[in-house]
Amino acid sequence: MGSFFRQRMGIGLMVISLTAFAVLGAFYLGGLYIDIMRQGTYSGSTRVISNQSKSVAAQDEGELLTLNPVPVYFLQVGVYSDMQGAKAAAQPLIDLGYRPYITQTVPHKIWIGVYKNREDTEKVKKQLIEKSLSTFTGAVVVNGENLRYKKGSEALIKEITPLLEAYTLWLKENLEICHAGSADRLNVDLVQRQATVVDNVYKTIGNNHLRTKSEVINRRFGNIEDVIMEYKQELDAFKNKVTSERYSMLQFQLLSFIDNYLILRQEIDNLSQT
Repeated sequence: MGSFFRQRMGIGLMVISLTAFAVLGAFYLGGLYIDIMRQGTYSGSTRVISNQSKSVAAQDEGELLTLNPVPVYFLQVGVYSDMQGAKAAAQPLIDLGYRPYITQTVPHKIWIGVYKNREDTEKVKKQLIEKSLSTFTGAVVVNGENLRYKKGSEALIKEITPLLEAYTLWLKENLEICHAGSADRLNVDLVQRQATVVDNVYKTIGNNHLRTKSEVINRRFGNIEDVIMEYKQELDAFKNKVTSERYSMLQFQLLSFIDNYLILRQEIDNLSQT
């Protein structure tokens, strides 16, 4: 009987000890977790930065270039691994009178329209659904991430920053014109006034003939300048006669500008990180 009682007491003490150990362990780990959450990191860790999700130690992050972010919404019809497939998928849209834009880099995306707000895409989305064409609202934030560069790239960044700022302003002002679902929803007087603002911004861009030491960057800037020139010609024609076809072309040219600008930003990021 005494032996049985001592055995029960031993088991009870063991259970109490294990429970106390578990509580203390949980308390310690909980405190460590809370400390990590407060600090946002743990000693010796790294932070993930840049579009390529490179892991770089905090002390090696280098310098930052911050430009004004510009959100842009559009309708995305599909994503394709090759340009031929994207062109084939875009043809039905062209046949219906739309002006789709296909992005240059893989994967190729089909974009339609340029909008300032997500809600503005709904009307065109419904029209496409009625024509048995599935789509969804896509978005990019131009300058959505800071441009990170190493100390050896200060001269390049200083050289290109004024033009990047001018491009950003140019895009922002043009979104005030090309954000409606169709030409008949536009205020023509507003378009005329806003076009004057855009022309003034264009003069700033036109007066800045940039030539860097990088032929890749120079070529990308040249592509954007070509798009801006084509857009200006389309805008002049649109001001003279407002039509749905010309309005679609304006949106197409803005999408081309956005695509080329994003590629330029990636090229600058690649160059300034090496």
